[in-house]
Amino acid sequence: MMDETAIGNICSVLECDPSDISGVEQNTIAHTNTIFSFYCKGKHYIYRHPGEGTSDIIDRDREIYVQSLVDQAGIDGTTIFFDPDTGWKISRFIENTRALDYRNPWDVLRALDLLRRLHDAKLPCDWEFDALSTAAALERLLPSTFEPRLDFLRFKDDICCIYYLLEADDHQKMLCHNDASDNNFLITDDEMYLIDWEYAALCDPCSDLASFICGRAHSYGETLSILSQYYGEEGLTQEVLCHALGYIALTAYHWLVWGMYQESQGAVARELIDIWYDYVNDYSKIALRMYLCTEE
Repeated sequence: MMDETAIGNICSVLECDPSDISGVEQNTIAHTNTIFSFYCKGKHYIYRHPGEGTSDIIDRDREIYVQSLVDQAGIDGTTIFFDPDTGWKISRFIENTRALDYRNPWDVLRALDLLRRLHDAKLPCDWEFDALSTAAALERLLPSTFEPRLDFLRFKDDICCIYYLLEADDHQKMLCHNDASDNNFLITDDEMYLIDWEYAALCDPCSDLASFICGRAHSYGETLSILSQYYGEEGLTQEVLCHALGYIALTAYHWLVWGMYQESQGAVARELIDIWYDYVNDYSKIALRMYLCTEE
C-alpha cells in the first residue's frame, strides 16, 4: 500500500484529504519504480515513486525538462505534477489501456510510427545518452561483494569495439527515449503514448529501435521485420542494417549491466536479463562479422 509520504504528496498536489483517496492498486509491471493507480474525487490517477538506487543513475532535472517537451509535443501528455528533487510524479490515468503486444503487427507499427514522430520532431536537448559510459558507471556502482549470475564482462571487449565502429558511422543524434520497450507504451483503441523519460537524451535513433527490440526475445527474422518497418525496405541498406544490429548489441549490453545493478539492489529481472544476455551474445557476433565484411 501507499505510505504516508506518498499520500501527503498526493494531497498537496490535488488539494485533497487522505479520505478522498480510494481504489489504490499497485502496478506490477514496473521494473524499477513503484507505481500505484488511485482515485481522487472521482478522477483516476497514477503515482510513481522512484525505486531503490535510481537516484544514483537518474538525473531528475533532465527528466522533467524532457517530460515537458514531449508533453507539449503530444508524444506523452499524461503528466500532472513532477517533483524534480526526488522523482515522484502524478499522472492522469489513461483509461482502457492495454500492454503493447509484440505479436500484434498493428501495435508494432503504431509504436514505430510514434518513435518516428519523436525522432522527426528533433526536440532540443543539451546532453547525450551514451550506452557504454552509462554501463561503465553502473558497473562501478556494483557492490564489491556482488556476484553476478551471468558473466557480462566477457562481452566488454567486443562491445567496446562495436561502440567505436558505431561512433565512426557518424549518424545524426536527436532526442531519443532510450528505453522504448513495451512497458513504456500506453495503448488505447485510438491513442498511443510513450511514457517514463528517465533516460531521454540526444542519441542515435537506433537506440530507440534497439531498446524496443530488446524488450522481449525476437528471432533474427522478427528483428529484420521491425527494422524494415521503420526504415522501409529501400532505406534498410546493408550499411543501415549493420549499424542497427550493432546498436542492438550495445543496447542489450547496457541493459544487461543495468539488470545486474538492479539485482544488486534486491530487484528481480531474471527473464529480461537472460534475454539481454542472448542479444549481446548473438548480435555482437553478427555485427562484428558484418562490419569486418563491410570494411573489406
